[in-house]
Amino acid sequence: MDYEDSVAGIGSGVAANDPLPPDDWSGFARAARLDAIYAAHQPELRRYLAARAPRQDVGDLVHDCFRNLAASKGHALALIEKPGAYLIRTARNLLAMRARTDQRRMQSAQDSFDETGVGGP
Repeated sequence: MDYEDSVAGIGSGVAANDPLPPDDWSGFARAARLDAIYAAHQPELRRYLAARAPRQDVGDLVHDCFRNLAASKGHALALIEKPGAYLIRTARNLLAMRARTDQRRMQSAQDSFDETGVGGP
């Protein structure tokens, strides 16, 4: 049996009595939009973060930015007119949050020489 023989019997298109796709298929358009946004804006976001963060953290930060974009509730993704600007703003917020966390971590790790255990006799 050749391929042409098996395909010839199959009708093309959707018939009037074919069932409609389920209502939960609407999420596929959202996933395709996210894929398109990722393909378009990931290099720019990576360059932005590479200039401002350690090299080993760039991939994690890019992932966090897109995770925040994907986690937007409802139709917020459709309402974002400039996803590139949204992603850069998210990256700036993540960098600021990491800087504050690092500063608090350094302050809590600092020991005072006035304490008896550290200062000595």
